[in-house]
Amino acid sequence: AIDWCKKQGQSIDCLDRYVRPMVVVSSNLDTGYVVDAITNTTNIEDLTSTNDTRWSTWLYERLSTERLLKELNVYENQIIRSKTYPTNSGQLPIGSESVLLRTPYSSNHLQSCCTASFMLYLMQTRPQNELQYMKPMLYRTLESDHTTFGSGLPAGTILYSKSGYAYDTVEEIAYMILPNGKEIILSAFSNGYQRGASDYYILGRFAEMVLAKFSLNSPSTIIFTTDNPDIYTCSNYSINYTSSLPKDNIGQSLIEFNNSCIIHPTLSERGVYTV
Repeated sequence: AIDWCKKQGQSIDCLDRYVRPMVVVSSNLDTGYVVDAITNTTNIEDLTSTNDTRWSTWLYERLSTERLLKELNVYENQIIRSKTYPTNSGQLPIGSESVLLRTPYSSNHLQSCCTASFMLYLMQTRPQNELQYMKPMLYRTLESDHTTFGSGLPAGTILYSKSGYAYDTVEEIAYMILPNGKEIILSAFSNGYQRGASDYYILGRFAEMVLAKFSLNSPSTIIFTTDNPDIYTCSNYSINYTSSLPKDNIGQSLIEFNNSCIIHPTLSERGVYTV
């Protein structure tokens, strides 16, 4: 989107009305508008075959983002060309958007290693003014609804990430700066909802294990998991948690928990803690 704005001779945030909700809350609707704008395509509802004379022109325009990423050497072994639904062109793909999903074109296919390379490219290569625009949209507090890694990161970690959870999976691509100053790119794709739709934070434990495996935390960073009943008190009163995410972005926007707990750990020293 930034490159498209620059080519139009406009400010880098010329599509901010749609880019911001696309990045911050993963809005499918706004993502559709961004795709249409930067590829100069709109859905042709009565196009049903690749033999249609309009198809080749439409497809060439839609692949403009793919060509740009290839020029930047960040496309790699992926397919990134279709929208996620429901979106601005309908609840489900129809017309040219439907033809796009047929063999040999197929749907989007991303890889964790490739998306990690792309995040590294963004954070280490793009001009400073572009980073100043992008990074606030990618910034997440560790307790945010928009990160699944956050629950496994040490308190004080600076986190920039984009998560995905539109269907029955959980993914996240993140650039993080740990309290000890180490910078990390972490990308994970998973069938995260296998343990139930309420377990959105399943990748937090994975992030915690990665940091431990490669000794990335400083010695002063203590992360522990415990089932010690002395540090928490639970009640059997059920509570409802309403996610701030739009309904088209998460499997269940209203999640019910069967009980609630108060945690009262005994801390041996002063510091910054997170639960």
